[in-house]
Amino acid sequence: FESEISAFRNNLWGWLVGVVIALVLVQTAIMQWGLRPLQQLADDLKAIEDGDQEHLEGDYPTEIDGVTRNLNILLGNEREQREKYRTTMADLAHSLKTPMAILKGAAADLPVGERQSLDDQINRMDEIITYQLERAVTRSSKLVQKAINVQPLVARLVLALNKVYTDKPITIKTAVDNLSFFGDERDLMELLGNLLDNACKWAQTRIRVSITENNGWVLLVEDDGPGIADTEAQLRALQRGQQLDETSDGQGLGLAIVADLAEAYRGDMQLRASDLGGLCVYIHLPPGG
Repeated sequence: FESEISAFRNNLWGWLVGVVIALVLVQTAIMQWGLRPLQQLADDLKAIEDGDQEHLEGDYPTEIDGVTRNLNILLGNEREQREKYRTTMADLAHSLKTPMAILKGAAADLPVGERQSLDDQINRMDEIITYQLERAVTRSSKLVQKAINVQPLVARLVLALNKVYTDKPITIKTAVDNLSFFGDERDLMELLGNLLDNACKWAQTRIRVSITENNGWVLLVEDDGPGIADTEAQLRALQRGQQLDETSDGQGLGLAIVADLAEAYRGDMQLRASDLGGLCVYIHLPPGG
């Protein structure tokens, strides 16, 4: 009798283990079959992200058909908004070409020293307009990996800003290592130019610029102005069109543009308090950025 019970128990455990294994295999197959549309959705989204297609094209089941339809509507609206933005930017950049040409012609009547300074700034403005026009009409821009020496570029910007802010007793101290920036020179000019111009705008007497190497390179732009102590205000300062001081000139775009450029080069940007008493803008760009 005990032998029969033992044999029955062994057979029972064997069958139970077999049934469990079979159920696990069946459940796995069912889950793979059931989740296959989600994997197809993920593949289509990745193709859209890579630029291989413009909308979701898969044959999806009824359960997620509503989601994919709404996603296609959202993608279409986003694409339309982007095209409107590009068109507006292109129109704006193109409309500024004629006034720039008139200014350049008028500069020819000035004395040599003044004409040279004005020509330099007009050429710089023309480069900015051309750069923004290219960004507006180009669908996808690849970062040009070209080594750019940072030191002379910073020196040129400091020299230009000293001429612009001659009415303010500002001293700009620079400590720039012999480093190279790998990317578009105009991006670097846009980034540094906005930061230095913003510092000159708010500084009282002192500005400090340092670029050092630390697993990539670290940029610090500090001033002795009022600063931005409140965390919420710092977040608002990085948003497009947000001005903390509504009485000042400007459109609230400078720091937002810098943040976008830092993100484009896989960098990190933070607003901190400077030991000079004002704002410290910290940017870290990884190696190769």
